[in-house]
Amino acid sequence: MRINRVELCNIGPYKGVHSINLETNQTKNIILIGGKNGSGKTSFLKAIKIGLFGSFSFGFKTDSASYFNQIKEIINSTNEKQKAFIELNFNWNHNQIENNILLTRTWINKNKEYVEYLEIELNGKQLNEYEKVEFNERFRSVYTPQIVDSIIYDGEKIGNSIDSSKISEYIEGVFSALFGVSMLNQLNVDLNSYMEHQVKKDSSEEEIIGLSLVTDINNLKNRKKETESELGLLTSKKNSLLADNKGLSKTFHALGGLSKNEKKQIRKQLIRIEKEKESKSKTFKSFIENEAVFAMNTKLIQKAITHIGYELPLKYSQQIDEISEYVKDFDMSEIKKELLLLSRNKAIIHGLSKNDLEYIKRRKKEISKINRQALLIMDNKEFISEEYNIVRSKLSLSEDHSTLDSIMLKKNANDNALYKLENDIVLKQNILSDINSRLEINLFNYESVNERMKKKNSKVNSFVLSHQATKINNKFIEYITNKKFEQISFLALNVFVKSIRKKDSFKTIKIDTKFTVHLYDGSNKEININVLSAGEKQLLISSIIWAIFKVSKKDDIFIFDTPLARLDSNNRLNFIDNIIKTMGKQSIVLSTDSEFVDEYYDLIKPNVCQVYRIDFNEKDKSSKIVQGYFNEVGL
Repeated sequence: MRINRVELCNIGPYKGVHSINLETNQTKNIILIGGKNGSGKTSFLKAIKIGLFGSFSFGFKTDSASYFNQIKEIINSTNEKQKAFIELNFNWNHNQIENNILLTRTWINKNKEYVEYLEIELNGKQLNEYEKVEFNERFRSVYTPQIVDSIIYDGEKIGNSIDSSKISEYIEGVFSALFGVSMLNQLNVDLNSYMEHQVKKDSSEEEIIGLSLVTDINNLKNRKKETESELGLLTSKKNSLLADNKGLSKTFHALGGLSKNEKKQIRKQLIRIEKEKESKSKTFKSFIENEAVFAMNTKLIQKAITHIGYELPLKYSQQIDEISEYVKDFDMSEIKKELLLLSRNKAIIHGLSKNDLEYIKRRKKEISKINRQALLIMDNKEFISEEYNIVRSKLSLSEDHSTLDSIMLKKNANDNALYKLENDIVLKQNILSDINSRLEINLFNYESVNERMKKKNSKVNSFVLSHQATKINNKFIEYITNKKFEQISFLALNVFVKSIRKKDSFKTIKIDTKFTVHLYDGSNKEININVLSAGEKQLLISSIIWAIFKVSKKDDIFIFDTPLARLDSNNRLNFIDNIIKTMGKQSIVLSTDSEFVDEYYDLIKPNVCQVYRIDFNEKDKSSKIVQGYFNEVGL
């Protein structure tokens, strides 16, 4: 399907008639529509969906009162007495035949109640009531409101799915709609509902037991899917918090932050330095008080030692004179003469003994040693003080930095959340284990009942038919999912690596049956998706949506709504080049006034076929569609 023209009359903020040409060509596949927030972009998209499906777009099966209450909300309130309509002209290739459709849905207020009129022209022919019903059935078998939702890329919605860790749910929704999986799942629900009705009318005891088991199995499968989704969400939140904590710890340490254990070690280090400083101060003080005077006069002491050494022979000669009075028979004159020759002193000044001399020599050695220690203490004093100041500053920085306090508060909050998440994860794992056990038992019982019924009845009954139909349907869903996942993963990887700066970091993308996305490096080691920035995650999801869209072969039309709002400069350029330009044969881009500016507008401009702007008038609260983007005329 490709939309050629949209015409709105009294819809939302569009007072009166407003027409917009959306035709593109092979070289220029983009329609660019700019509008500030609140100007009417969402109303424009909503109008396309309502124009195509009417009450079906809101999930109603008929044009009920609830549907018309919704219509009242979208019709311009200043023109309630006038008619309102949505007219769509589009091409639709059905069964290899290109069809041109003009569809007009009109509402007229009659006695304060709206009445809807639907007109359809197929290849220039006006359809009658029967043909309109037939056309709607054919069209809705190919296009549903869910499919239209899946071909609208809502930048804010994707951003919210990233923030709330619901990436898998978003991808599943797009995949299920574009490949008809949601319709196949609905078929299972309808089959079981029909069979339940039939069994109640006319059934054997075995059929009733079998149907009860089918109901239980489906309920358990739904609970399993919900629990797995909840578990995946909890695990994703846990991984996100762990990644956040890792980043916080890195920032914390980069700013000089210390953990409790590190603070404890530093305080011990400060005590050791203080003790060392105190001990050396005592040693130095003792030196100053007791040995410093001697240390400063070592040359004089050495002179005294030499002088005392020369005094000793003279002293000994005098002692011989004293001894000679008592030993008159023994001649000691020669000894005295030798002693006088050894002595260089003429007189005795110190009068110290040899023991005294040895003591002075020992003390001199000790004082020299203490002096060297004192000098080392003096040299080391500044180093100890500097070491102390460095260690102390680390502690002070960690204790006084306000940013570090906020980081620690955030990390503590994350730790508390992680503790709760881990408990919740264990609880969900236990619930899932219980569901799997019950499901296994019910499936075994179901197969037993089915086998008994096959043997009991020679003809095929309703229960067996139901079993076979749902079994084939489930196998088909599994086949489609696995086959398409391989193709999608391959294409998504090519676009993703072209769109990011870390081109060599990722070698494989895998999507499992729970629609969880896994990234792997060249060594086939899984990479935690939470290490990606928000912009990189958006590029990853966008690459997967791009691949799903291409593999589904429904690549005629795609709509982007505020696609660049959450992307930085480089990511915007890559997104425009690799996603927007190549997405569909017709890409309709609705943007705010802050997205496609300067280089981004220059990059997309060569591919733009038509450019419009939605201007909102504050005075009468109305919008009009004009040619030209912000601050320029049309292309």
